[in-house]
This record gives sequence, C-alpha cells and structure tokens, in this order.
Amino acid sequence: ARGKRIVAQSPYDVVVENLERDLHTLLFLDIQTDRYMTASEGAALLLEMETLSGGDRLVSTLGVGVARAGSDDANVLADWLPKLAEHDFGGPLHILVIPARLHFMEAEGLVALARAPEEILTSAES
Repeated sequence: ARGKRIVAQSPYDVVVENLERDLHTLLFLDIQTDRYMTASEGAALLLEMETLSGGDRLVSTLGVGVARAGSDDANVLADWLPKLAEHDFGGPLHILVIPARLHFMEAEGLVALARAPEEILTSAES
C-alpha cells in the first residue's frame, strides 16, 4: 500500500501492559539524523496506535511531556494525552512519561510543577 504509513504497535502494547501492572512508562522518543520526535508527536502516535488496536484506554490517560530536561528553558507539562498531542514543547530533546496510578505526593507535584489538571488529585493514592 503505497503512501500508507505503517505504525508499530509495540510501544502502545508496552504502555498498556505497564498500566495494567501499575507501572510508570518512560518513553525515549525517536531520534534520526536530521529529525527529533516531539512529546506531542509521541502522544499522538500512541493515540493513533490505540485507534488501530480498537482500544480506548489512553484517551483518558495522563501523560507528562518533558523537553530539554535540566536546561534553563526546560518545558514540562502533564495533561491528558489528547491535550499533550496538541502542545508545542519547543526544541529537542523530548521524552514522554505515562504514569500509572499516582501517589498523592506525585499528583501534587505534577499539579504544582507540571500544570497537571487538578482533578488527578481525587484519584491519587494516599
């Protein structure tokens, strides 16, 4: 099928399996010679993989996009994956974290430091 993009399902499968096992997932995004995958592209790809597999879990899953970790212009945002897919994180390098169930301190940290939706506080464990 010429022009049809082939999307490997393994990253999606790993994320879903880790969520089922209550494990956070750290995704190092693709780096090619002249191109860096962004956190928003990674979130969009996971959602595309989910659509292809017929699932619906990640649409309501929190993600954390991190750009330029440790630098003066670092950008960290925690939000639902569909919203992360629309966010401009700026230049590389980016990573994407898909957290499992959050401890209340993790949730509070994400709200305070990564602008996560405050509603995540209600489902956090104490």
